[in-house]
Amino acid sequence: MSTMPITAETILDDLMTTHKVTIPLFLRRRMMCVGCPVVALHDVGEACREHGVPLEEFLCEVNAAIACPVKRAAAGVGEDEETGGR
Repeated sequence: MSTMPITAETILDDLMTTHKVTIPLFLRRRMMCVGCPVVALHDVGEACREHGVPLEEFLCEVNAAIACPVKRAAAGVGEDEETGGR
């Protein structure tokens, strides 16, 4: 699966909708972005700043989780779900 890397400017709603495997990463860091009413307006950089999470470290985790089929499988996310069936 080929995908563009996630950046600080990636909108959270797009990220979590397209790449469900990333949701546990937010929860582990106690970033309560999952289900937040403004998730469609905030990007990864803003979320990291607001929650005191090192941006580059988080971006590495997010991109690694998306790229790793084992992590996707462990999260119960198949390739069709991960890409929205595209």
